[in-house]
Amino acid sequence: MSQAGPRRPANQAAALDLESQEQENDRGIDALGDRVSMLRQLTSGIKGEVDSHHRLLDNMASDMTGSSAGLAGTFRRFKSVFEAPRERQSALVIVGCIGVLLALYFLIRRSF
Repeated sequence: MSQAGPRRPANQAAALDLESQEQENDRGIDALGDRVSMLRQLTSGIKGEVDSHHRLLDNMASDMTGSSAGLAGTFRRFKSVFEAPRERQSALVIVGCIGVLLALYFLIRRSF
């Protein structure tokens, strides 16, 4: 019976040690769960940003396609104007008139 007495406190100490380890593990698991949920929120926020940037870039690409098509048409028209000698003279007269009007505008603006 003398052996039963010392075993009991040792068993209680081991049980308390196991219980404290389980509590520590539970706290660690809770902390890990909090970190995982924080990372999940962070990655979903990043995904939302990336998706919005992709939409913005897609819209810009379609706008640039339309602009480049318009610019190509303008260059085609200029080319056709400057290929014909009569139309070239008309274009030079128009450019000259615009130049004279700009010069008059700046002269009048300086005098006032």
